[in-house]
Amino acid sequence: MDLARSEAAVAVPVSEETAAGSSLVRISPERSAEILAVRDRVVSDIPASVARRLKREFADLENELLDEVRRARRGVDPVDLLPDADELVERFLGGLGNEVAELVDGAREFVDDLAGPAAPVSVAEIESDLRRIVGDALASPVSLRLGRAATQDDDGGDVVDRLRLAFREWRRERLADVAGDLATAVLNVAVQASLGRTGSACWVVDSAGAPCPDAEDNSLGGAVRCGSPFPTGDLAPPAHAGCRCQLVPVAAVLQTLVGG
Repeated sequence: MDLARSEAAVAVPVSEETAAGSSLVRISPERSAEILAVRDRVVSDIPASVARRLKREFADLENELLDEVRRARRGVDPVDLLPDADELVERFLGGLGNEVAELVDGAREFVDDLAGPAAPVSVAEIESDLRRIVGDALASPVSLRLGRAATQDDDGGDVVDRLRLAFREWRRERLADVAGDLATAVLNVAVQASLGRTGSACWVVDSAGAPCPDAEDNSLGGAVRCGSPFPTGDLAPPAHAGCRCQLVPVAAVLQTLVGG
C-alpha cells in the first residue's frame, strides 16, 4: 500500500511553508493508524531490547556499588560512594549505544516511508538531546532514589539492604516503562533532526499508551516547526511517562492531498 496517498481528514495547506504553524492540518484516524503501524514496524522490538540492556546495566551497577559499600572503611559516608546523575548518564548511554543507533536509523526509515528521502542523522548530532532524555527519564530519578536509600535509616535497616531494595524496585516496577519512554523520546528527536530546522511535524495520538490528555491538544495544534513547542509546551513526545505519541512529517499529509 502507498502510505503517502492515504486519505486525510480535511483540507490542508499545500506547501510545507504555509503549513508550518497552521492548525488546519489534520490527520484522519485511518491515516494515524497507518502512521503508527509504520512506526511500530521500524521500531519493532527495540524498546524490549532497551529494557533488557538496562536490566543488565542495573545488575552490574548494583553489584559494583554494594561491593564498594561493603568494603568501605568505617566512617565513610555511603552517599560519597554513589554515582551522580552525570556519571549515570554516561554509563546508561554507553550501554544503550546499539539501541540508540537502531532508533536513529529507524527514524530515517520512518520519514523515508512516509514523506520521501530524509536527511541523514548521526547519533553525535543529537548527543545533547540524548543526554537530556536519559538524564530526565532515568539517571536523575535513579540518582535521587539511591541517595534516599543511602541516607534514610528510619527503619534501622542496613544501608546495603536499602540499596538492594531500591535497585529491585526499579528493575521490577519501572524499567520496562522507562525503556518505552526512552525509545519514544529518542525516535522523535531523531525524526525532528532528520527534518531539519525548517521542517514541520504533526503530533499523532497513540491511544495504546498511557492516557494522554495533552495529546489531543497537541494533535489539534496542527503543523509545528521542528524545535517550536506544541500547544502544551512539549517539543516532542513523550508528553509524560507512558506517552507513546509520535511526530510525523507534515509532508506525509501534504503529499496525501497533492496526490489526490
